[in-house]
Amino acid sequence: MGIEANMLSFSYKNNPLKLNIRGLADYQITGLQVNDTMTSTAKSLALGFGWGIELKRYNNFSFVYKMDWTWHNFKDFNTFESISDFPEERIPVFHNQAEISYHPNKNPNQAIFVRLNTYGYMGNSDNSAFYQFQFGYKFSLGSRAITK
Repeated sequence: MGIEANMLSFSYKNNPLKLNIRGLADYQITGLQVNDTMTSTAKSLALGFGWGIELKRYNNFSFVYKMDWTWHNFKDFNTFESISDFPEERIPVFHNQAEISYHPNKNPNQAIFVRLNTYGYMGNSDNSAFYQFQFGYKFSLGSRAITK
């Protein structure tokens, strides 16, 4: 559960390109494995910033690229012993996201998309990474129409 807020957004008149600078906050509850011991309710608060580029609906297509830096705080939200063995006070994560969408029939309320997410640990002790590929269909809920 989290929030992304555009702090600064730049676009020029009818140009389909938009640049964003964002602030991020994310609260997570997850299973965490430390030294072969599973802890089922590890919590963290991640704070960070990022930037993004959006190229919207050029010939029924859109392209979105986002790059984020977040720092996950586990120590202040958990009381179990193994959390004190973490090498860092805040766990640094670098996140990339690239998405290509196709809007059928020039309808901005629905799209078929392909998305690639990468999460990389920025700390010194390990070069761990997680990759996620998504393919799907997205649409708007409710009676509000998106204007072109």
